[in-house]
Amino acid sequence: MNWRRIIFDNYKAKAAILLMALFLWFFVVSSRIYVQTLDVPLQIHNLKPDKVLVEDLPEEVAVRFRGRGTALLLLGLVGRPRLELDLSGINRYYEFPLRPEQVNWAMSIDVQPVEVVYPDTVSVILDDVVRQSMAVRPMLMVHPADNYLLTGAPHCDPDTVTVQGARSVLAEMKYAPTKARTVENVTGSVDMKLELLRPTRGQVVFDPPAVQVRAEVEKIKEKGIGGVPVALRSLHSDLKGYAEPARVDLVVRGAASLVENLVSGQISVLVEVKGTGPGMEECTPVVSLPEGVSLIKVNPPSIQVTLE
Repeated sequence: MNWRRIIFDNYKAKAAILLMALFLWFFVVSSRIYVQTLDVPLQIHNLKPDKVLVEDLPEEVAVRFRGRGTALLLLGLVGRPRLELDLSGINRYYEFPLRPEQVNWAMSIDVQPVEVVYPDTVSVILDDVVRQSMAVRPMLMVHPADNYLLTGAPHCDPDTVTVQGARSVLAEMKYAPTKARTVENVTGSVDMKLELLRPTRGQVVFDPPAVQVRAEVEKIKEKGIGGVPVALRSLHSDLKGYAEPARVDLVVRGAASLVENLVSGQISVLVEVKGTGPGMEECTPVVSLPEGVSLIKVNPPSIQVTLE
């Protein structure tokens, strides 16, 4: 049997017959009555200008429609079905039953909403709208590369924003956090825009909605500083004290910009005197350094104090 000849001989007539058969099948099938469930948007109207939702409502609800196949097809394509809630009479709280008569669509399409399948009820909770300034907390985690360090905490610009939302929701917010971000193996400055993170409930609006977050990372440097004077503390007024040696040498560590310009005048070395009469005692010096600089070594590690 020559299948090629059977298929392609007089193929135009055969294609026309096939298309006609498909059209008749579609016409018969689409003319039948069907029941179909569609997810439609949930929209609110007439919310009082001084009120705001405390809890978000579902974006969509499942509605069951009844109609001919062609009408249901048009409804899904161009009918713009939606369920509308009128909040004009609500001041604080209302348990809203969802009903088919709340569903609207392009009325020229001949369908009928049968029932709201899910959810069948929504809780509308309203509160007063308030606006206030709030400090921003940048949620930026910076991991410097080896032999680098973070100089100070990340900071943002602006450091305060205006927040608008429900009074009860804003009362629970201590600050406005950014969305979390982590950067690894950093060897220089970090400068990025981060959006502010909305709380898990309520319609909160930030102005501006994002801030610029910056952090500084520098190379670590060590430096030796010699001849830093030793001071005695808690020395009785009727005694004289002498430190031996009177000066110590230090090795410090920190960000290059801090350590390179560090001088002995910015450092204090103190010895706490415990004796109350003449004699000698061995003390461990306490070194105070500028913020961001750490001590590696003191030479000598102990001081001999003579009291007279």
